[in-house]
Amino acid sequence: MAFPSSRYPVVLSPNSGPPPSSNAEQRPEDRVRNFISQLLETTVDELMKPNGRPFILLKRRSNRGDYFINPHNAALEAREEDKAIMYSWPGDSAYEAWRFTVSIRVLGVIADALRNNITTSKRDIYYSDPIYFGSQRVVDTLVDDIAYTIGVDRAALHVTAAAKGLMAGDFSLALKLGNILDIGAASEDFLIPDAEGVDEIIIFDIRWVLIVEKEASYLSQIDTKPLSYFLKGRKRNHHNRYPDINTRAFIRLLSETKSFMQDTPHLYALVDSDPDGMAIMSTYKYGSMTQAHENARLNVSGICWLGLRTSDVVAGADPQGDEALMPLSVRDRQKAVAILRNNPVFAEDGPEPQWRTELQQMLMLNLKAETEVLYDRDQGLEGWIDQQIRKYL
Repeated sequence: MAFPSSRYPVVLSPNSGPPPSSNAEQRPEDRVRNFISQLLETTVDELMKPNGRPFILLKRRSNRGDYFINPHNAALEAREEDKAIMYSWPGDSAYEAWRFTVSIRVLGVIADALRNNITTSKRDIYYSDPIYFGSQRVVDTLVDDIAYTIGVDRAALHVTAAAKGLMAGDFSLALKLGNILDIGAASEDFLIPDAEGVDEIIIFDIRWVLIVEKEASYLSQIDTKPLSYFLKGRKRNHHNRYPDINTRAFIRLLSETKSFMQDTPHLYALVDSDPDGMAIMSTYKYGSMTQAHENARLNVSGICWLGLRTSDVVAGADPQGDEALMPLSVRDRQKAVAILRNNPVFAEDGPEPQWRTELQQMLMLNLKAETEVLYDRDQGLEGWIDQQIRKYL
């Protein structure tokens, strides 16, 4: 199997910024610089030998599938073990040699970002040469492995996830760069910025926040509802509707923000009545099973389930047949069974018995529905949301 070579030079400089701190506890960025500098030195040393074999040794998280709800922070967590991964050059195969060069390539991007004090995204790294990297997952996994090996978060690498979430409402953001974004005065929605760059969320008289799964529902509310309240939406990606880390981090920050007029606003989730919708809501409130190590800093335990419930759909369905009601696909059923079997949030003795019952009803009725089903009901989606929220306030 042949792998394409890099079309761009890789620059790994030991001087990727100011000299490392002499303190016992170095700044995270200095630890990254030291790691890159030491790797460069050992790589050069190996290349100078007749039979030299440069290598990179990384650690990867490997959980045993032993998930639990942390009683102190209500986050979904896992008992993990470290897995050592080594790539060398020229390696024992073309694949290993390619993995080594890809690792060096990504470290070169990180070194450049540190040197120039800029931030890049995993998406930008991948699209700088998609043929060379092969897939976005290659970059994502490698960035996570590098951060875990060094013992820092991705912010210290100056690498973030690409912005995906949308937001709108009567509030402002004070950024650490010194400028203020007046979201309420904008004529259109905003991409949610990197939460690390937000110094403060400024809210006045906001009573509640709506987190919606899909862009269609989000845009419907933006177009029809005066923005006297805060509304948060997420772009819909047909391949991956699940919330990204940056969106989750922003909502976590928002959940800890108090308005000038009252306590922190109430947070509600509106998701489809299907297994993926339930899993998305669980990701916001408890965390992701695939990123269990991130959940303690991202989960928002105060989120309430606004809908969509099976009962909401069936109660207003046309007895002669409703095209909005759809049978579960084979994948839907497999997803629901896997959630019930593996996720402690949905366990029989878990913290969300209503969520568990909802999934069981979906399986029994073999039905699912999207939030668009509410558009044609009395008072439409807007009226339904107002009615549901009044039950909580």
